[in-house]
Amino acid sequence: MKLNLASRILGLATLFLVLGCSRTASDEKAARKAYSNYQKAIQTEDVEALKRYVTAESAEELSGEGAKEKLRPIKALAPKDVTITVTTISDDTAKLIVQASLQEQLVTGAITMVKEGRQWKIIKENWEVKTDGK
Repeated sequence: MKLNLASRILGLATLFLVLGCSRTASDEKAARKAYSNYQKAIQTEDVEALKRYVTAESAEELSGEGAKEKLRPIKALAPKDVTITVTTISDDTAKLIVQASLQEQLVTGAITMVKEGRQWKIIKENWEVKTDGK
């Protein structure tokens, strides 16, 4: 009887571990896809698409007249050919570490995302320029 109970507990623990890993993997994939789509919306100056990948508060700032004009300086400063190197998920927060080149220099970014509803949204981007190999 004790062996049977122990086997059941071990089986349930394994199931929860597998389900947890599966959720994390699907969340990582979804967060990466959302960030990729966010980058594409910036580069194509697609304000409506961009609103789907930023928080509700940020989307509100992109509403109304002049939204596309607000996007142009962001596009001009946005690194191109971004590569996601690390994705970390913790509950409803994701952090992506990314690399790109900007004006022939390597830049590293930390992207913070949150889940609104069931969608990953960008809440913050921090970029750092690497100079002299440092």
